[in-house]
Amino acid sequence: FLDPGHDAPASTLEAMRALEADGMHVVFSTGRNRASAQAKLPGLDLAARVGVFLNGAVVYGRSGSVIHERTLPRDVVVDVLRFAASRRRQCCPVLCRGDEHFVPDTADPWAMHLFEDYADPLPGGLGGYEAAIASFAGASPDGPEGGAPEAKRRRAAEPHLLHVICGPGDRAGVREALEAMLGDRVKVAASLPTCLTLLHPLCCKADGLEPALRELGSSCGETLALGDAENDIEMLRAVKVGVAMGNAPAKVKDAAGWECAPNSADPPGVTQVLRSVLEH
Repeated sequence: FLDPGHDAPASTLEAMRALEADGMHVVFSTGRNRASAQAKLPGLDLAARVGVFLNGAVVYGRSGSVIHERTLPRDVVVDVLRFAASRRRQCCPVLCRGDEHFVPDTADPWAMHLFEDYADPLPGGLGGYEAAIASFAGASPDGPEGGAPEAKRRRAAEPHLLHVICGPGDRAGVREALEAMLGDRVKVAASLPTCLTLLHPLCCKADGLEPALRELGSSCGETLALGDAENDIEMLRAVKVGVAMGNAPAKVKDAAGWECAPNSADPPGVTQVLRSVLEH
């Protein structure tokens, strides 16, 4: 939906409003959380729309409340935190729950990358790796493992997903190491050159889109979807018409039945597709 500068083109918004005026539904399905997406779409009230966020881990209904969610188990979070603690100069984990982001240490390299470069929420700190690990393992950092009841009450809520941020040249090696360590306990997706996203094994945009469409009285069999990244593949396969953006990797294009121009075109590819739907 966004252009290469991560802004919403006016022509795309205009085409979207015309579709909705004609009685069709438009659902945003994004890797961003709702607050981050809202910042990119100031003319829309996302709290009043059905939407799929955090790669399908959180779905909001008409009332703005959560109607579907999936979270990462604490044992996965602990293993990733320990992994990242041993590679602090190479990568940084970002834990996402709803509209909040957290990092073990805000001073770490890569800790502010999504905030500074992609306008994601400013992450809060977790007090360092030792404290972060303890909060998910259920022990106080200065108490015994398993801890007293007070320590158990400090256990952090499971995140909806976890990003691992690293340099583009390190991403393949970090991914290989994470997949070897975590196996089928997570699904790993890549949507940015600097970001690996760890999700619940059942979580994907298609998984989130189904309850969103039910809320609207529709289904994947009646839906057109557009995507340009690895985290769009399941969604493009699940819908009636899957359209890959012209800038998408080959495996994304292989998953879709159709291809359109990239959003760097004039008019943007999404605008062209929405106008075509409106005309037909």
